[in-house]
Amino acid sequence: MVDDASPDQTGKKVKELFPEVHIINGNGQLFWNKGMRLAWESAVAHDTYDFFLWLNDDTFLKKESLINLLEDYESMPTEGIIVGNIQSEVHGDFTFGGHEESGPLKPNGKPQKVKYCNGNLVLVPQSVYQRVGILDQTYTHLYGDMDYSLDVSEAGFDCYGSSKYLGYCEVNEVSYWGEPSLSFVKRLKLMHSPKGVDLFKCYYFKKKHNGQWTAIKTLVDGYAKALMPKAYRELKKSLKSVS
Repeated sequence: MVDDASPDQTGKKVKELFPEVHIINGNGQLFWNKGMRLAWESAVAHDTYDFFLWLNDDTFLKKESLINLLEDYESMPTEGIIVGNIQSEVHGDFTFGGHEESGPLKPNGKPQKVKYCNGNLVLVPQSVYQRVGILDQTYTHLYGDMDYSLDVSEAGFDCYGSSKYLGYCEVNEVSYWGEPSLSFVKRLKLMHSPKGVDLFKCYYFKKKHNGQWTAIKTLVDGYAKALMPKAYRELKKSLKSVS
């Protein structure tokens, strides 16, 4: 378990309750992707395992959720990874899990193929790790889980979503970096923040999976939205009405 300088001393408390758990301390700047990479690298160095499990500390598992996840894995018709679908404890709706290009794919009682996996709860078998490796070191926070999903598919495996909801996690609202009411400096900070849109990492993601021109368009689009948010919105509306 990676404790990236958490203010509530998560690592210390876990160690007191479960002395057998290996705690890796971060510097407070790892965020999701780099923290998960560190945990994964440490696990690989420690021993050989049948599976690797990604689990976020803000995701609260239901009773027997890991048993359900393994049962779903065993019932998958093809080899790959499986993401646990997660819901809000407040309103019960889907919050994280498996996605198609059009949006979330809610559980329907059996594992379903998905294109993208949120990294809250993901089971990666040794067979996938052997061919795909671990998370791409380029990313800091965003895109690492989606990138790995596509890497898995491009390596000839499949991604699946769990048959039912396996835990709870609420969505953390982040200010929209293209909001005209925000100052220009604030918009730029959000655009390049690891928890904002992290535009250069987005460029890398698009280039890797969609090609150079799509990546350039994403970059230009991002700066246009940050520099001229009102004009950008009007232009989008005009283009939409023409089409």
